[in-house]
Amino acid sequence: MPARTQLAQFGGGMYVVNSGVVSLESARFVECTSTQAAVYLTGIDRLALTNSQFVDNIASRAPAALFFNSGIATTDSLLRNTTFFGNSAPGNITILAASPLTWDCPLGSWMPSVGQLFGDLSGCNRLCAEGHYGNASDHFTSDCSGPCWSGHFCPKG
Repeated sequence: MPARTQLAQFGGGMYVVNSGVVSLESARFVECTSTQAAVYLTGIDRLALTNSQFVDNIASRAPAALFFNSGIATTDSLLRNTTFFGNSAPGNITILAASPLTWDCPLGSWMPSVGQLFGDLSGCNRLCAEGHYGNASDHFTSDCSGPCWSGHFCPKG
């Protein structure tokens, strides 16, 4: 059952602080209203978010959908096949990752691991830069796996 129409200061759909692993599969956060983020995770060890949806969530402070701050330096946190659509917060910030998130991307694409992500997102929405190739699923810059081999042409993506 999706988290729906809840009002909270932080985490209109889910708020977790100082915990171990948070693992969500096929979760839906729909129309949650909060001060900050439909899902607010701080001080957790690891996040695994798979096949999930964040739809039409509203926050009065950014981000609208997901705030993530790990309690450990290296988290191995993973987002796979997760979509963000119609979420609303100041600055159109959908995700704020204060700690690294690894996106499971199709070959030839990438997503940043930390910082702010804006607008609607359907999995990895950035292609490797022209002249570069991507042969892994966890790239976090447009350089992806690196420059094309000498004598080869690599189009964007």
